[in-house]
Amino acid sequence: MKWYEENGENSDVILTSRVVVRRNIKGYSFPSKMDDNERETVQHLVTAKAEELGYEVKIEEPSANIPDALKKRGSDAMFQSSDEAIGAMINKINHLTFYGNIRGSNVKDMFSRVEKMVIDFERAFDMAYSERLGFLTAEPQNVGSGITVDIVVAIPGIVKSGTFPSLQKKLTVAEWRLKPYINQNSGIKRPETLFSLTNVATLGIGEDKLYERAITIINDIIKVERMCREAIYKKNRLVVEDQYYRGYGLLKFCRKIELPEALEVLGWIRFGLGLIDDKETGITLSVINEITEKLCKEYDLHPRSFNRHNEQRAEYIKEILERGE
Repeated sequence: MKWYEENGENSDVILTSRVVVRRNIKGYSFPSKMDDNERETVQHLVTAKAEELGYEVKIEEPSANIPDALKKRGSDAMFQSSDEAIGAMINKINHLTFYGNIRGSNVKDMFSRVEKMVIDFERAFDMAYSERLGFLTAEPQNVGSGITVDIVVAIPGIVKSGTFPSLQKKLTVAEWRLKPYINQNSGIKRPETLFSLTNVATLGIGEDKLYERAITIINDIIKVERMCREAIYKKNRLVVEDQYYRGYGLLKFCRKIELPEALEVLGWIRFGLGLIDDKETGITLSVINEITEKLCKEYDLHPRSFNRHNEQRAEYIKEILERGE
């Protein structure tokens, strides 16, 4: 089973968790400064080791139909595990960009798998490292551990309860950052409930400490979010239920819908799931998360034109709902 087909833990609050680890092999230029010989040498060294370790290697050569002037230097190469949960891109911004993905909040196992993979390659190659700075990367902001954690969190309870500013302040002190997942440049302002949680500091912090801090922060957010949802529902039951069923009706029967509106509606439905005794719609958290992830993927692919496909968006939301009923 692929990682994105599995049901994640605490996925009512944590949609997906991702870790990225950057490493460069000592003695070779960063990819942006490489000549063809260096690029081919690094790619060959890495792919040979990846195959030895049992990973699936993928090399995509430039299409013959693309004019030479537009072709990328070298081929796109990567390797990954059979479940596609962990892997690495080769010769992108850095020589090795390791990654790990998981649905939900069970990041401990994902961290362990990524760490083992990174250590295998650190033992095989002499990585670019400074005793004073740590691991050297092509991006100055990632020098040190070379690690960033990116967690997509759905926190409608925290936002609607008014506790978001205090959460943001605590995260800033801990050198983490919450930012809206969708950049609402359409001019339509709607309450944000979907955020990307990332670490700011990479310099002077070790891998173990970073992972421990990530797990602590995730667990705290889950606890606070659920408390906020329960408190709001207890105080404003009718409002929450009304927004829940209105939202379902909108997703089910709309003929076009803009991305910010769709995410706001999904926030209300996610808020109500687990609190409302819903025997009418048959909607489940896995269906809501599938729709949300599809919207996020759409935004990732078309961040500057996400409202050009309002009719198509309504169609595939309806398809997912009907398939899940």
